[in-house]
Amino acid sequence: MAGSPCIDDKELSKEYLQRASRTIEGIDSNMFSSDNGHYLTSDSIPTGMAKELHRWLIYQNISPKHLHTQLLSKLSTALFGTTHNGYPLSFSPKTPKVPPVISPIMPAFHILAAISADDHQTAEHVLRTVFAPMYNKASPHFTGTCWEFLNADGTPFKDQFCSYAQLFSVSPIFILSRYVLRVEPVEAGFKQLRIAPRFKVSGVTWAQGRVPTPVGELLEMNVGGCAQTSIHVTTNMIEVLRTKSLEVSRIPFCL
Repeated sequence: MAGSPCIDDKELSKEYLQRASRTIEGIDSNMFSSDNGHYLTSDSIPTGMAKELHRWLIYQNISPKHLHTQLLSKLSTALFGTTHNGYPLSFSPKTPKVPPVISPIMPAFHILAAISADDHQTAEHVLRTVFAPMYNKASPHFTGTCWEFLNADGTPFKDQFCSYAQLFSVSPIFILSRYVLRVEPVEAGFKQLRIAPRFKVSGVTWAQGRVPTPVGELLEMNVGGCAQTSIHVTTNMIEVLRTKSLEVSRIPFCL
C-alpha cells in the first residue's frame, strides 16, 4: 500500500517489506518443528495442529514452497484421518482445549492453499465434505444458509454462540467463480489478460460465466472438455479490449 501510486512512499514501503521479511524468518525459525514436520500453534501449545495457521502460511507463500506438499499431507492425516467420514476438523484431536468441530471459514482457505499447490483432490475433498451437508435440501438441518460450525459427522454444532446463518461461511461462491472461471491480469490495468482456470472438480466438464474486472465486465466465457476455451466479448467492451492482449492457458478439465 505504501508503494502504491496514491501514497508512493518508497522509504516506508521498504521498511514494511523489511519488517515482513523479519516476521517470516521469525515464524520459520521459531514456530516450525522439524520433529513434527509442521508449525506449532503457539509457543505455549507444543502439541496438535491448526488448520487455519497452515493454510494461511501455504496460501500466502510464507512457508517455503518445498514444504507445501508435506504440510498439506500432514493436515490430511491429522484432520481427515481422525473422523469416520474424513471430515476435516479445524484442529487436530491432540490440540488441547479445542472441541472437535469444523468451522467453514477455515476450510475455505484450506481449499485455496490446496489449489495454490495444485492439489485438486484435497481441495475438492474439503469442499464437498464441509459444504455439502449445509447445502443438502433433504437434511432436517437445512436452513438455506451456511452455518458457523459443524460437528465431525456433518450436523450443525449446537451451542449458544453457533449461528445457522454465518456470512463468512459462504466461501464456495467466490472460490468456484474465481478458480473455475479465472481471469487474472498479466500487466497492470488488465493491459494483458490471462484465462487460467485452476480448480479441477470431478464431474465438472464445463463451466460458464461472466467475469467482472476493474475496467468493466470484459467477457463472457465457456470452458469445457479439452476443446479450446470459448471467449465472447461483450459489446460495450470491444473498444477496451482492442488495446489488450489475451492469453488462454490449458484448462484443468484436461489434466
